[in-house]
Amino acid sequence: MKKAVLSFLALLSAAWLACAAGNAQAAALPYRKLSKADLPAALKAEGKVVAAFEWSDIRGRNLAVFSQSLRRGKEGTSAGLHAFGYRVEQQALRRVWKVEDGLEDCDLDLTSFFEIDSLEVTDLDGNGIGEVSFVYRLACNGGLDLIDEKLFLVEDGKKFPVRGGTEWTGVDDNDQGGHYDGPMWVDKAYNHAPASFKPFAVAKWRRFRQPSED
Repeated sequence: MKKAVLSFLALLSAAWLACAAGNAQAAALPYRKLSKADLPAALKAEGKVVAAFEWSDIRGRNLAVFSQSLRRGKEGTSAGLHAFGYRVEQQALRRVWKVEDGLEDCDLDLTSFFEIDSLEVTDLDGNGIGEVSFVYRLACNGGLDLIDEKLFLVEDGKKFPVRGGTEWTGVDDNDQGGHYDGPMWVDKAYNHAPASFKPFAVAKWRRFRQPSED
């Protein structure tokens, strides 16, 4: 009986994730990837630009830029992740939002990168304003310890995060099996968000549970 219940719950969860993914595909907004050469000269990114794109919505032309910085010192390595959103107004750039995170003086295994495949633009609530969402990882640890996984969904400057961590777990005594798992916390900002935001963000966080740079 217990196995049957667990199987049912697993199928229910899979169906919910598939539904959320399908809704996201229906709400996707077209966007254009940009090279570093395509970026406006007035835009000064911190560190190395790893991704950038532009899209248009009822607010006008928008840009999102993602960069990474790395600095080695006597005490260890410091890393930063930088995500910025801009709007073009009267041929000038206005920053609408930013998300920055990082670690200082890491002397263990450093993890710091954006999940590039997670970057996308949607209009989940159908209000004509694009939402940018992305996942990144950050950790200073060793072995198979927990690695922070954070997701941000941003609409018109408002940020909706999902935080947590993933680790390789479930290995038996013969080092067989195993999967990525870990805790997840949905920010209270979703209490005041459109109803479509939370299921999309949770499904996306789970979809990127396994690190792409594993």
